[in-house]
Amino acid sequence: MTNTGAPTVTVTPMGKPNVTVWFELLDGDLSPLPEGSCLEDLHIHALLVHVSNIGSVAVEDVALKITSVQEKDVQVFANLFGKDHETVLEGPLAPNQEKVWTIRNDPFHPICAMRYGATVIVDPDDLIDEENENDNQAGRFLLEGCCPVETPTPTVSPTITATASPTHTETDEPTVTMSPTATWTSTPTPTKTGALEPTATWTTVSPTATVTPTETRGFCDRGFYLLDIFGQLHRAGSPPVITGSITLPGGNAMGAEKVRTDEDIAVLDGMGVVTFVSHPENTPMQDFLFQPSPAFPLGRAVDLAVTPSGEGFWVLTDFGGIYRAGTAKVTGQGALVPHTDELPLGYDIMFGPMRRPGFPNPGGASLRAVSLGVINPDGDDQANGYIILDSQGGRFLLNGDGSTVAPGTYANRPPDDPLKLLDSPTRLEPPDAYIWPFFAGMDIARDLELHPSQKGLVVFDGWGGIHPVPVDRVSNPVFYTRNDDPNDPGNLITTVGMPYIVEGFDNPETPQDEGNENIYGVDAESIFTGFNFSPGCQQGFYTLDEFGGVAVFGGVRRTSDNIGSPFSSPYFFPFMHGKKLVIY
Repeated sequence: MTNTGAPTVTVTPMGKPNVTVWFELLDGDLSPLPEGSCLEDLHIHALLVHVSNIGSVAVEDVALKITSVQEKDVQVFANLFGKDHETVLEGPLAPNQEKVWTIRNDPFHPICAMRYGATVIVDPDDLIDEENENDNQAGRFLLEGCCPVETPTPTVSPTITATASPTHTETDEPTVTMSPTATWTSTPTPTKTGALEPTATWTTVSPTATVTPTETRGFCDRGFYLLDIFGQLHRAGSPPVITGSITLPGGNAMGAEKVRTDEDIAVLDGMGVVTFVSHPENTPMQDFLFQPSPAFPLGRAVDLAVTPSGEGFWVLTDFGGIYRAGTAKVTGQGALVPHTDELPLGYDIMFGPMRRPGFPNPGGASLRAVSLGVINPDGDDQANGYIILDSQGGRFLLNGDGSTVAPGTYANRPPDDPLKLLDSPTRLEPPDAYIWPFFAGMDIARDLELHPSQKGLVVFDGWGGIHPVPVDRVSNPVFYTRNDDPNDPGNLITTVGMPYIVEGFDNPETPQDEGNENIYGVDAESIFTGFNFSPGCQQGFYTLDEFGGVAVFGGVRRTSDNIGSPFSSPYFFPFMHGKKLVIY
């Protein structure tokens, strides 16, 4: 018998590896990119992919089920500017060791205003047994295709004079049905005499004036940022300083929301890409994109909501699909909230026989999703439910899993409970559920704004109409938006109301005349676009029109009869460049 000696003792390492990845974009010669760079024609960039092992065991010490490479090697997959790359980082990756993979893009002709990014996944087939399987990928927007454009110089906000008219007058108590009758007032369409005589008159100033921001301190609100369609944020008053910027030359900025109150602003474009302006590297990774096409030139994203933690967000599309990223996602599910892409909505869905009699058909109108409300009273980043508002004021009330909320589900909840916004009537008379506005056959609903308490909301229409939900509960924090004093119900808060303009407007940057009411509907081409509650002023709110005009109510006003914004901001008339306000 041959003596082989004492057997070799094999030490089994304790713990596991943990492979992570991050990347940076440099010029082709590995020099830093100048600030404000865009993706130039035929230019070459270098993406440096940093792969690290922050675990306690080297990758080679783990039994891997890899057939195409050696056990100690690490596979990495990347997509840079739309082209796939993959490699194998050969050799062991010890604890606290980093390896760098350099990728250079092939020269190509980037599309004007198209946003390009990168996604990198380490161990794409999930073959390495790691301490943390959730930090193996990174992805974000990097550059957009160069596309020089001339942006009109914004002018100062116009002087606003208002006539004595309440904010919102209900001519009749709306009839409650399963599809509620519209709560808009039957205000006659004004006769054209060169200029409209709406509720409020906007006095236009010289378009050559230069904006000089006014620092306003000691006021109940600090100021706001005005987002224009090109993605630029215009500072008004003294809100927190948000550094950085993005540029969307194609004019497809769709929305903006605060991130963790004062830290940052998230901007949404029509492709569904969300960017944190000050710190884009902190933008949660997303795995959905809606490329523009001839049928959908701006893309398909229309609205954005950011989670309370700032670590996730929801994006609404014109066809009703709700897509999630970061902490808004549900474990085990993809980005899409199930079944929300099956709704009968979209830019390409016409009203047809449902069109309101007397309005041009199609007249520029479409039946599409326009705004999203996320009900999350616990603030845990997981939606309890969703409200999708469509362009005729119809609403889709959904549970967090995308299923329809059964009528009466929250009938027994306490008064003003946020979940009651998700309920529908169980019979034809109140008080089973709230009364909602509905504008049958009209493309007029533009915004749905939840009160910060989530106890109520406002539906804002394109003529400037303000419709609180619930409309008749004095105890609800949105009651005052109907210009009814909650401390003295039945009496107006002010006799000087908000702008209300029943008119369609021409966009001077398009060849067609959208102001021709024989061809285009005064609903579809209406001018008002956004509503915001004041965070600090008593009974206050703001409205925005597409020219950038800002009107205010309640405690935001300098005097009770002055509906003009107390903060100086750009006015783009006659260009329709105003998109969204972010109030501080």
